[in-house]
Amino acid sequence: MTLVVGLVTASFYACAMSGFIVPGTGQAPSGRDAQSGEMQALHQALESLQATAAHFGTTGQTDARVRMEYQAMTRKAAQDLLAAVQRGEMTPAQAAQQAQTLRNSAMEMMRARTSPTMLAYAKSLKEQGKTLTELCEKYAGKLYAKPFAQLGEAEQAAVWLHIIRQSGQPNALVNRQAMGLRYAGRALFVLSLAIALSDIMDAEDKPREVAHQGSLMAAGVAGGYLAGAGAVSLGVCAATAPVCVGAAAIVGAMALAFGTDWAFSSLWPKPAR
Repeated sequence: MTLVVGLVTASFYACAMSGFIVPGTGQAPSGRDAQSGEMQALHQALESLQATAAHFGTTGQTDARVRMEYQAMTRKAAQDLLAAVQRGEMTPAQAAQQAQTLRNSAMEMMRARTSPTMLAYAKSLKEQGKTLTELCEKYAGKLYAKPFAQLGEAEQAAVWLHIIRQSGQPNALVNRQAMGLRYAGRALFVLSLAIALSDIMDAEDKPREVAHQGSLMAAGVAGGYLAGAGAVSLGVCAATAPVCVGAAAIVGAMALAFGTDWAFSSLWPKPAR
């Protein structure tokens, strides 16, 4: 959540400051040009903020929802597998193997629906799921302080059952972050809507401005997603570098929003005063 808010704030500050320099001179404008430049800079900064807020606001809520679905899916699977063991339909070893497979499959499936920035963050925490052998060694050491191969039959069964239970247990820290991301996403989306509504209320041609603001928000969401994913696929950012991917998403959101603004204004100019 802190990462998202920081990236959005940085985009606003960078865009705002860039407008106070006359292109090609490296100097600040003066007089009437300064006032015009400041208003243009403010307008560009607000468009930048709107685009990035729309992107992170939308993806933040989506990412949080995906996390909750993943948690519910793995919890249900763990409960079903434990019940199958208790009924004698599966051995603890078989159920543990299936729990590990289902959890890793669910993780990959949910990651396919996650935004590039949050996917990079998730991979920085855990690049890929552990194998059953790795889990057996991990919990054998945790429960009995011995390698799994040195455990007795009952102890190995206890480790397998522990693996099944743990497959349905959420990461408390990640869950808190997901909830924070959900609320931050809502706040950013509301901010984006507020900027859009302000421009709509001030516009002479309100139907035009509604279409204009809708196109800017859509461009921000799409541009951020495409740039973030592209930065990873092209090797510009590591798949486990959320700050780099987030910065690329900001650039993409701003670039596509500015391009959309230019295209929209060319195709549907503002009414002459």
